[in-house]
Amino acid sequence: IRLYARRRSAANISKLYDALVKAAQSPRERAESLTVRAELLEDRLGDPAAARELYESAVGADPEYRVAWLDLYRTSLRGDDGADRVRALTRLAELTRDDEWRSLLLLDLAAEHARGAAPADLDEASRCIREAAGLSQGRWRALVALERLGELHDRHGDLVDALEGRAHL
Repeated sequence: IRLYARRRSAANISKLYDALVKAAQSPRERAESLTVRAELLEDRLGDPAAARELYESAVGADPEYRVAWLDLYRTSLRGDDGADRVRALTRLAELTRDDEWRSLLLLDLAAEHARGAAPADLDEASRCIREAAGLSQGRWRALVALERLGELHDRHGDLVDALEGRAHL
């Protein structure tokens, strides 16, 4: 496969990746091969719609496979699909063990929720920020985000909690 990739023979490498998908023994192997095939479709063959379908298949095959979720998130950024972005960020935050990385994912997720001006969306954004503030890393950044949310949307409770939390740090 590396030989074909170096020579940039997309037609032949596409066939090899199809064979990898068919030969996959475990859900993880299937998710990996589907993701690599989707990356080829998206990056080399210019077919983001087909790639998105394969990313969906990959996360369906192995919901724990982070690479497929990251690629699905990246694809949703290009296609401006807010629902997929929220779903991918939510799953990535659930899968992440590192507090700093999880805090950043939760803040991105909160920003996605805050785009919708509905009270339920703002409540969810506040919940994500508060969860990020409760982690061992990134508290200051999360409390600043909570303060901004409170100021932008006249949510006085969030504003007070953010200022009090920063005072305790």
